[in-house]
Amino acid sequence: MSVTLYTLPSSSSSRKAKKFLEDNNISFTVQNMYQEPLSKEQLYEILAHTENGVDDIISERSKEYEILKEQGIVFDELSLTGLYKLIRERPKLLKAPIMVKNKLTLVGYNIEEIHMLLNREDKKREFQNVLSRIRAMEDKEFVEQGIIRIAKHDMTAGAYERAI
Repeated sequence: MSVTLYTLPSSSSSRKAKKFLEDNNISFTVQNMYQEPLSKEQLYEILAHTENGVDDIISERSKEYEILKEQGIVFDELSLTGLYKLIRERPKLLKAPIMVKNKLTLVGYNIEEIHMLLNREDKKREFQNVLSRIRAMEDKEFVEQGIIRIAKHDMTAGAYERAI
């Protein structure tokens, strides 16, 4: 699955993240949040996969944040729709970059976190390969012993199918 990289053009961290993905031949798509603001669905997906929700994605050091705070906006009391409207109008409220892959969201440029994400995917693939080899060995043993397996795990469908 490809990484979605949400960027702000003025963000050096966004440029670093893009370069990292390119240098490591990682498939990704870029969305400049100025030219193409986040959709509600994208915002909800990002928030759903953060540890602290809004606190993880709002840049409290941005001028936009300070201006809105001085105007009496209390971010903790905003509805998601209210937050969405503010972000569409003022993309600089967001930290950048935001990277989304496989229901994981990384905010900002932290090379250790990016490596952990990539390593996690590598580990998952390796685990699935080992599990497939174990199941193949079990199937061979069952056949040799004349045992009929009641159910066989289908890795591609992620479900069990009945064996006859």
